[in-house]
Amino acid sequence: MKKIATGWTLARFLYLVFGTFVIIQSILDKQWFMIFPGAYLLSMAVFNFGCAAGACGVRYDKPKVVPETVEKR
Repeated sequence: MKKIATGWTLARFLYLVFGTFVIIQSILDKQWFMIFPGAYLLSMAVFNFGCAAGACGVRYDKPKVVPETVEKR
């Protein structure tokens, strides 16, 4: 329950609004197959997984610079 109630970001709120909109609109238009994408967006917002949790970004770490050793002859 704590995971659902905390950590709301703008992206998570937008997923909630858009998912709800898609579900309502698909019911009103009787496009039953569109309920599934709407439910997926809504569940991403409510349960904080996927892109709504910030997991879609590409992690970029600077490569470690390894000094080259030169052998003397």
